[in-house]
Amino acid sequence: DLLEGIPSFPMPEPWRVARRALAPCCVIFAVTAIVLATRTLFSSQSTLAERASVVLLVVAYVCAVRWMRAKRLAYLQTIEDPIELGRVLARVEFAEITYRALELALFRTYAIPSVSALLEKTGRFTDSPEICLRRYNDTDLILSEIFERDQDHPRAVLALRRLNFIHKQYRIANDDYLYTLSLFMVEPVEWINRYGWGGLTE
Repeated sequence: DLLEGIPSFPMPEPWRVARRALAPCCVIFAVTAIVLATRTLFSSQSTLAERASVVLLVVAYVCAVRWMRAKRLAYLQTIEDPIELGRVLARVEFAEITYRALELALFRTYAIPSVSALLEKTGRFTDSPEICLRRYNDTDLILSEIFERDQDHPRAVLALRRLNFIHKQYRIANDDYLYTLSLFMVEPVEWINRYGWGGLTE
């Protein structure tokens, strides 16, 4: 166990589990609603009242979404702690985009010649798919423990120590460390500004 000796605490907000469980249901519901609305609007057998009902439902949905989004934006502006704001943005507002951006940031580190040479030497990505998957899961676990908890939390401190211990065994240039850390900070911001529902401000 990477965090052996520290009692397990429930994660603050299991957004990833809920997102993966509900995403397929939401997609099926949305596709079904779009198909039914389209058939009703363009079917020659639909009455004027049925078409008007579909239009009203669409307008009501758009208005409700904009109202909830306005309330959410007002709430975000009340958060003064930058660490907590980062958690809310990454785990709630732009959860999927942030997760995919961090995945890409992790894999982009492997394009560094010195890093890829070290990975090839240690066999972390060449020995077996199981070892490769384990390294990815370990990285995800350790970084989640650090990011999702307060900096002085026992599990966050131990996870950071474990991360330093793992990398201290190898000769890694400071520039490689800085580049890797910058990727984890820059990639989510770029993805949110490019693919999110709204860009981030200063």
